[in-house]
Amino acid sequence: MKSNQYLPRAVSLGAGAVIATTAASSLAPYALPGHLLATCVMSAGASGMWLANYAIDRVTVRSLRCTAAECTLTVRLRGTDAAESRRWQEAVADHPQHRLPH
Repeated sequence: MKSNQYLPRAVSLGAGAVIATTAASSLAPYALPGHLLATCVMSAGASGMWLANYAIDRVTVRSLRCTAAECTLTVRLRGTDAAESRRWQEAVADHPQHRLPH
């Protein structure tokens, strides 16, 4: 994994931890059984991590699509330099097999 891919994962992990901690502190006064509290906290943390990861993907991931009208080929790139991005762009535009929707 490239070094610039660690930051988005760390941010999503941090967001999940903050949301899980907030959920735990909000539910602590109700004296819930431990297994129920753990389930709620873990699900809130996982949801927070997913949401943060989704938001980061929307900002940092570049999608390349085939230029043919009915082709559905899409390539998603993250953390690529300009030369590699250009190579992928050419490959997507010139792929031998077009996938058409049925």
